[in-house]
Amino acid sequence: MTSKEMEARSGVPRANIRYYEAEGLLAPARSGNGYRDYSEEDLRTLEKIKLLRRLGVTIEALRALRDGRAELSAVLDRRLAEVGGEQAALGRVERVCGDLRRTGATFTGLDPGRYLADLDAPALPGEGGPWWEKASASALPETDRLPTVCSASRRLFARMFDEMLVRMLLVAGLCLLGYNPTRAALAISFAGVVLLGVLEPLSLHLWGTTPGRPCWGCGWLEWMEKTSHTARA
Repeated sequence: MTSKEMEARSGVPRANIRYYEAEGLLAPARSGNGYRDYSEEDLRTLEKIKLLRRLGVTIEALRALRDGRAELSAVLDRRLAEVGGEQAALGRVERVCGDLRRTGATFTGLDPGRYLADLDAPALPGEGGPWWEKASASALPETDRLPTVCSASRRLFARMFDEMLVRMLLVAGLCLLGYNPTRAALAISFAGVVLLGVLEPLSLHLWGTTPGRPCWGCGWLEWMEKTSHTARA
């Protein structure tokens, strides 16, 4: 299935899917034209990632589960202990908020030292450390996203650049063969479009990008993902 179909069926935004691929948690096959071809197994894997990430399981733990270096029961036991600590730490927040309300504290007269000392005190038995270090499990973390690296206009200019390179190659070839390229401008334009339709999928399949994409800020994400997967293999 395509990236769009994968996004629709899983309910996971494409930016998150790309992030999990870059982290090595997903490794979809590539079709003949170089585009991703997700399988049903990829969909099931993504749904597992979605569930466990929403439960607060870390990327490192997911990677250990994938590699067989950890058991799900052990990961969940650790997460349950963390949740208990988070609840205990949030109890401090509740107490401090209650104290501030009972004393009628105002912003101008607030003495933060006393209350910060309460929040920063060493963890008591059952607490999991400072509460603000714990990520919310209500949704996929915002950190599970790779930045957008290419706009539609940049992709257009990148494709125009690639087409220009192809035409230059055709002109150079005609010159080497002793032909005058100015007499075949229309034929060169048509041949450039056809040749680009062949070379672009081939370049995407082999390198994950084309010459024009990096020049316009596109294609680096694809190249980094492909390099990352190759290094992990």
